[in-house]
Amino acid sequence: MLVVGFTGSHCTGKTTTATICENMLKRKGYRVYLIKKVVRNLDRNELGTIEAQMKIHKMMCDELIKAYKSMYDVVITDRTPLDVAYYTLYYLIKHEWDETSLRLAQKLIQSNISVTKSLYDLIILMDGIDTIPIVDDGFRLTDNHSRLCIDIIARIILRTLPDDIPVYVVKPKSPEETAKEVVYVIEKMLKKYECELSNE
Repeated sequence: MLVVGFTGSHCTGKTTTATICENMLKRKGYRVYLIKKVVRNLDRNELGTIEAQMKIHKMMCDELIKAYKSMYDVVITDRTPLDVAYYTLYYLIKHEWDETSLRLAQKLIQSNISVTKSLYDLIILMDGIDTIPIVDDGFRLTDNHSRLCIDIIARIILRTLPDDIPVYVVKPKSPEETAKEVVYVIEKMLKKYECELSNE
């Protein structure tokens, strides 16, 4: 099973691309499980708190565990636990969390990175802050400053990943073209894994 996670700042096309990739891969005969919009299970008023970030992390981990118990070729997540780390860092500075929240944040970020390292095979960084306009859907942050901050934090944290977890950077084009590019990378990895298994 190949676990692929989309990552990056808000309004960069993660969910849209992940959904199109799921459909493309299914049409090619792969068994695909898509985990998306986990953060939408929260009340918007909770956002910006350590409690919300911990809930998001737990929901993501629960979904990943559920996926691991089934027989899929590809599991796609429209965010990764790393995304929880990006926003945790952003919020703890923006909202000047108290000392208790900061200590919890430290443990949470370590867990975000650890889970990503242990479960993911490929990370897709959506590099779309300069190409995709922010849409106010009543839930996400809607200012360019926050989007740029998250993008900077993401690029720093992604450097902590080991070399055996490739980070593929995608500059969004049309949704279909972007998804085709990502599916090509996923299929290359699947074929590589098949070769490795057949040589064992």
